Amino acid sequence: MASWKTTLLLLTLFLLSLFFELLLAEATIINSIDGGMNKGCIEVERKALLEFKHGLKDPSGWLSSWVGADCCKWKGVDCNNQTGHVVKVDLKSGGDFSRLGGEISGSLLDLKHLTYLDLSLNDFQGIPIPNFLGSFERLRYLDLSHAQFGGMIPPHLGNLSQLRYLDLFGGVYPMRVSNLNWLSGLSSLNTLIWGIHFPQYSNPFVNLTSVSVIDLSNNNFNTTLPGWLFNISTLMDLYLIGATIKGPIPHVNLRCLRNLVILDLSYNSIGSEGIELVNGLSTCTNNSLERLNLGGNQFGGQLPDSLGLFKNLKSLDLSSNNIVGPFPNSIQHLTNLERLDLSEKLHLRSNSNMDWKFAADEET
Repeated sequence: MASWKTTLLLLTLFLLSLFFELLLAEATIINSIDGGMNKGCIEVERKALLEFKHGLKDPSGWLSSWVGADCCKWKGVDCNNQTGHVVKVDLKSGGDFSRLGGEISGSLLDLKHLTYLDLSLNDFQGIPIPNFLGSFERLRYLDLSHAQFGGMIPPHLGNLSQLRYLDLFGGVYPMRVSNLNWLSGLSSLNTLIWGIHFPQYSNPFVNLTSVSVIDLSNNNFNTTLPGWLFNISTLMDLYLIGATIKGPIPHVNLRCLRNLVILDLSYNSIGSEGIELVNGLSTCTNNSLERLNLGGNQFGGQLPDSLGLFKNLKSLDLSSNNIVGPFPNSIQHLTNLERLDLSEKLHLRSNSNMDWKFAADEET
């Protein structure tokens, strides 16, 4: 009997010992996994960043944190927590005293998992955008605005098939393109912000199937509206402020802009064609437009009855034009309208009961 009890006790102790060993092994595995969630950066990528830094001019010492073994802790650098690969380099300048300059080293190509690159608001003193920036297969966000690049935009950027956001708004150094054909390669592009002169932009082959936001403001087009813009059925926001656009409006199918929410053509020279544009946009089947700004376009005449077809319109700016005559009766159908600007000193507003009021701005 005693022997049986002894055997049972030993068996119990053995099972307890085995249980605690299993718990210890599990804890070890969990700690290993947790440690892997915060891996340091990959050595080849750390060296690539250091070589990139070496080619830059950094008078303010903004990149002084770029020392040590773990580049994932460096200012402007983010890594994937699981793999340790560098996925983001954000060197957007914070002001005049922190602007970077110099050269963009090709060592960046060793950042093969890079998805985000922002070099905006720096001062690269007119050097061209490097061709190799078109080789980042995973890049989704690229902002080179006001970074003072110059010269020809490399068509190699058209290889960035995963790119969703592209901002090339220029600075004091002129940038140019020979054509826009390469834009068709940006099949994932959602937002395009552009401040570059197109010498032959009026009839390019451009197939942007996913873009929803385009900003071409402050360009020196000095010609009519680019017809290719009206082929982008996904377009929601279109900004052409001060882009020296002239009439006449091209013969295009405005119904393609069925998803357009914001159209800002203010401070151009469309002239009397502005009324035709309003008429054309009103034919869009769902009338999704919420904000229309045609201020400062030197067009005159009466407002068309088609204005009342913009059921979702919230803001209408026709200031600094030569609008004459009575308001069309159809304007009462704009029940969502919150702001109507017909001159620099006169605004028309409505409340939910369609109680129209004129309110003169106070003189300053």
